Amino acid sequence: MNSRNRRVRLARMLLRWIGRILEPLLTRTSITGLENVPLHESPLIFAGNHASTFDPVLMLMHIPVQVRLVGPGDFKLLFPGNLLVNSLGVVLIHRGTADRESIKKMSGILKNGENLAIFADGGTWEKRLDDVKPGVAYLSNTTGARIVPVAIGGTYQVWGKILRLRRPRLTLHFAPPMPVVEVIDRKNRSAALHTASLALMDIIYQHLPAQEQARYDLHARQQFSGRLDIVPDVLENKPVLDFSVLAELISKPNLFSPLHRNLKLPLSPFLKHELFHAAFEFEAASDVLLNAFTNDLKDYLDYRLGMRKAQQALVELQELKFISQQAGELDLVMRFIPQTRVLDEPLPPNS
Repeated sequence: MNSRNRRVRLARMLLRWIGRILEPLLTRTSITGLENVPLHESPLIFAGNHASTFDPVLMLMHIPVQVRLVGPGDFKLLFPGNLLVNSLGVVLIHRGTADRESIKKMSGILKNGENLAIFADGGTWEKRLDDVKPGVAYLSNTTGARIVPVAIGGTYQVWGKILRLRRPRLTLHFAPPMPVVEVIDRKNRSAALHTASLALMDIIYQHLPAQEQARYDLHARQQFSGRLDIVPDVLENKPVLDFSVLAELISKPNLFSPLHRNLKLPLSPFLKHELFHAAFEFEAASDVLLNAFTNDLKDYLDYRLGMRKAQQALVELQELKFISQQAGELDLVMRFIPQTRVLDEPLPPNS
C-alpha cells in the first residue's frame, strides 16, 4: 500500500470513528440489512439513491472501509463536500458528458477486484424514481460486478435539520445483491440497461420509508408553469410561453441552489420571486443563465431534466430576456412567480 492509499484509508477510518460518535447525537439513524452484504465477495457495486450531500457521509460511515466512492468532478463543491472529495480518494466523474476516462477508471477498479459505491440516480436534484442513469447497470454488465442496492431515507434537506438539532430520522438499508446485469441482444443494449436500472431503483424504493416513497411519487406528478407579472401592464408584446422549465428549475431547491450557492451566479430576481424587481435585473439574470447553459454548464439541464427540457429552457430564457429588455426601456418592474400543480397521474418520464 503506497503512502497515498494509506492516507486515504486513515482518513476513511477517522471519518467513521468521528461519524459514529456524532451520528446518534445529531440523528436517529437506523441501519438494516448488513447481513445481506457479501463481505468476502468482490467486485461489488453499492448503488444508492441520492437526495442530499449527506448521503456520501452516511454511506462512508457504514459501507466497508475499502470501498471506493464515486462523486462529481464537474462541479464546485462546498464545505464539507470538497474536503471529503480531497481526503477520501473519491473517484471523480464528469456527469453529462461521455467521460470515457472516468468510465475506464471505474471499470479498472472493479476488474481489479475492488468495490465501488455509486449513486444510481446521478445527483441530489429532485427527481422521479425512473429518472435513473444507466451507469451502474453498464458497469455491472461490462465488469461482472454484482449490485448491492442501498436505500437511503430521510436525508432530503437534512443539513438544516441537523444544524437546528432536530435529530432527523434517517434510514440506510442494504438489500441482497442483484445478479450481474446481462445484455443478450447488443442491438437493444440501451433498453436492457435501462430496464436493469429501473429494477435497481424499484428495489431501493421498496425499502424506503413511506414519506420518502411519497416524495418520489410527488415528483412524478408535478407540473410546473411560470407567471410573469409586469407593472404597470403596458407592454404591447405579451409573453407567449408558460415558462414551465424555468419554473421547474426555480421550484426545486437542490436543482437551483448549485447555480447561486456553489457558482455564485447573480440570480436575485429568481430567488426573491415574491418581490418586484427592476426589469434590467431580470435581463441580467436571464443573460447569466443563458451564458451558463450554453457554455460552462451546457450539460447541466440536459443531464438532469433531459434534452427536450434543456432546449426549452434556452427558448424560455431568450423570451424572458427579450421581454425584460422591452420592460426596461419603459422603466417597468417585474416578478416571476413559479407555480406547481400536482396531477392525479404521473407525467411521462423526462427524455
